[in-house]
Amino acid sequence: MSKERLEEIKEIDITPLCFYLDNMTNFDGKLLKEQWKWLINRVEELEEERDEWKDTAQSYYMTNQELREQNQRYKRALEEISNADWNSEGLDAERELDRVTDIALKALESDEN
Repeated sequence: MSKERLEEIKEIDITPLCFYLDNMTNFDGKLLKEQWKWLINRVEELEEERDEWKDTAQSYYMTNQELREQNQRYKRALEEISNADWNSEGLDAERELDRVTDIALKALESDEN
């Protein structure tokens, strides 16, 4: 419900209707007025709760996006590492190990920023 519509509803004076119901029918007009106020309060509570849920959902969405980006970064790093030449020996093996270590560290360093 829009806030404007709720404000319009809050401005409606149901006192004459309650008076009519009390005096011309078997219906309890006071009960109607109490229920009317309760419903308005409940709508306000639910709107506040909805706003809080929207904020929470937005926060989860942002976290999810960050995790997707992190996963992509890790995936690219792992693919690059898996393509390393693991059959090299000596100095070439050391260079390859340094290279894949740098790849892994760069992927992890992005998380610290």
